[in-house]
Amino acid sequence: MRSTPPYACTLIATLVLGISACATVTQNAIGGVARVETDSLSAKSLGRRVAYNVVLPAGYGSSGKRYPILWLLHGYGGGKDDWLQRTDLLREIERYPFVVVLPSADNSWYVNAPSDSTAAYEDFVTIDLYSAVVQRFAIDTLRQAIAGLSMGGYGAVMLGLRHPHRYRFAGGLSAALSVASSMGKADSVLWRGTGKSIIKAFGVRGVGSTSEYDPLRIFRHVPADSLPYIFLAIGTRDGYPSFLPSNRAFTDSLRMYGARYEYHETPGTHSWIFWQSELRPMLERAWEMVNADSSGHK
Repeated sequence: MRSTPPYACTLIATLVLGISACATVTQNAIGGVARVETDSLSAKSLGRRVAYNVVLPAGYGSSGKRYPILWLLHGYGGGKDDWLQRTDLLREIERYPFVVVLPSADNSWYVNAPSDSTAAYEDFVTIDLYSAVVQRFAIDTLRQAIAGLSMGGYGAVMLGLRHPHRYRFAGGLSAALSVASSMGKADSVLWRGTGKSIIKAFGVRGVGSTSEYDPLRIFRHVPADSLPYIFLAIGTRDGYPSFLPSNRAFTDSLRMYGARYEYHETPGTHSWIFWQSELRPMLERAWEMVNADSSGHK
C-alpha cells in the first residue's frame, strides 16, 4: 500500500527537422503497436547535431488526429534510451497514448550554462527540439506535459515552472530539487558525484541559479491557478540526503500557495525499481491533466 506521511497531499485537485535515423516497432501485450523513431536535429543552442527518440502510440498516422505530448527527461549519466530500456514505457503508452519525446541532454541539468554558449539546454528543449518535433509530428500543442527522474525530475519541474503556459503537467520522480539552491554543496553525496557538472550548469558562484532556476522560489512568479499540475514521488530511502527534505519543503510551499499538486512518499530508493513503480501513476495523472478542460495553457 502507498503510505501517506504527514508531508503528503491528501486532497488531489482534478483539473488538470531532423533526419530519420532508424525505427523500432514493439508489440505490446494487448495487441497494439507502439513505434519508436530515432531522429536528429541541428541544434543552434548546442552548436551541434543531437539525436532524440520519439515514441508514437498505436494508430499514429492512420487516425488523422493530433496527440498530446509528453517530454520525458533522463537523469544524470543517462540519455535518450534510458526510459525505453529500463522501464515498461512502451507498454504504458498503449494505455496512455501520448507522443513521447526522449531527448539526450548530457549532464546539463537542463539549464542554459552561463559561461558556455554551446550548452544552452533550456533553449534546446524548449526552442530547438520543440520546433523540430512540432514540425514533424502530429502534436496538439495545447496538451503538453513534461516529466523526468532525478536530474530530469528537477529539469521537468523547473522548466514547467519557467514555462507555465506551455505545460499543463510537470512531474518529477526522485527530483533533485535542491541542486540550484545549494549548488550541491550541502549534499556531499550529490556534490561528490556531480560537482563539475553543477559548476558548469550554474556557474562557479551559482549566480542567478536561486532566482532563475530554483523550483522552491520560482513558482511564486506565477499565480497559483496558472501553474501546471505538479506531480512528485520520492522514496523514503533515497540515497541523496538533500532530495527528500527539498521535496517535502517544496510540497509544503505548494500547499500554502494554493497550487495544484500531488506528492507520493513511499518506501523506496533512488533506483529504477522505484521509478518503474511510479511510472504508471505519473502517466495516469499526466493523461488526466492534458485531457482536462482547457484552463488557458498553451
